[in-house]
Amino acid sequence: MGRLQMDAIRAMRGRTRLEVTLFPVPQSPGLARTFVRHQLISLGHPELVEDACVIVSELVTNAIAETPGKEIRVYLSANDGRPLIEVWDSSPTYPVMPVRDLYAESGRGLMLTQALAAEFGCWRSENGGTGKILWALLK
Repeated sequence: MGRLQMDAIRAMRGRTRLEVTLFPVPQSPGLARTFVRHQLISLGHPELVEDACVIVSELVTNAIAETPGKEIRVYLSANDGRPLIEVWDSSPTYPVMPVRDLYAESGRGLMLTQALAAEFGCWRSENGGTGKILWALLK
């Protein structure tokens, strides 16, 4: 068992969150998917990878749009044994669920996240920090 796999297992059993910091570049959603995919497979949750990758990709894409030029953080932890994905950005503005437009070229990310997650939401950063965290608890 590799070091990353052991770190992931300890993190999911404890209260530790695994974290990756990303820059607002076009490659960031793909890097976030790779991070989440690797950790979930290491933890024995390959059945969650597809939905988790869609969710983290949408949340990171939204974070890049909200905070151009600023770093983004992706966290993976467990809540009652279920994986929890969190994406932090420095904007204090909460996302707004768009009005459904079947012909729109974008704007479906939050609806996809809501449909694929067991629970989904947003909260202010902890410890008086700036920004917000969008989170999704996997099914």
